[in-house]
Amino acid sequence: MKIHVLFIGLCLTFTISSFGQFKKGNSGIPNLQANNSRSDTVDILNYTINLNITDFTTKVISGNTAVKFTPKMNGVSYLNLDLLKMTIDSIKFSGATLVYNYNDTLLRVTLPTTHNIGDTSTATVYYHGVPKTDALWGGFYFNGGYAFNLGVGFAADPHCFGRVWFPCFDNFVERSTYKFNITTNGGKVAYCNGTLTKDTTDGSGNRTTTWVMNHEIPSYLANVAVATYTEVRQQYNGINGTIPIVLTALAADTANIKNSFRGVLKIEC
Repeated sequence: MKIHVLFIGLCLTFTISSFGQFKKGNSGIPNLQANNSRSDTVDILNYTINLNITDFTTKVISGNTAVKFTPKMNGVSYLNLDLLKMTIDSIKFSGATLVYNYNDTLLRVTLPTTHNIGDTSTATVYYHGVPKTDALWGGFYFNGGYAFNLGVGFAADPHCFGRVWFPCFDNFVERSTYKFNITTNGGKVAYCNGTLTKDTTDGSGNRTTTWVMNHEIPSYLANVAVATYTEVRQQYNGINGTIPIVLTALAADTANIKNSFRGVLKIEC
């Protein structure tokens, strides 16, 4: 049985004038984070996020994100991505290492050739670091035995906050498909958006789950949650057949989650 998960995010208002401000970062490159106009130049088709989330002591995540994109205009020679205060290890493109500038906010990747309408390419960013939380609410949290993200930041400008854990066009305009390959250990398992397509454990006890989200969503709706989850499986007998329901919680909380969701099985459509 396939498991489908779709996290519901928050839609917040923001001051549109902030997107028009171009500031210089400490690297001398323009600070264009979350600028909606980039989505008029480049279309991000898919993010494949490959991350190791096993370090609950230093809270470092590590891995890479492959960004598949296509230009909406001719003469595109670089790719601007939002990524907040991570360490860049390298950026690869068809096996070659790319030149980049990074000011802890904007990652500007110089493409090896000029890209035009109709071209489709993938740049893979390798990185690691401790993902940030928002000053008020949101971001990426390590809390007890949990690791999870909340895709918005109440104090952040703009409020979309996908950039705390993967390089992206972090705005409310760009929508893309996703693939998540998340590695955990210690009995923990990762849940993300979409359909669970693969679940493997290696000889060292590292468990990698693969989730595929084929519906296009903005960066703030991309989600991951890691813990020692136990599944509670139920089903709803709908008018067109049986609908499987999968709930997750810590083992000690499964009784509470069954009680909390018991009304779902009584819904009349």
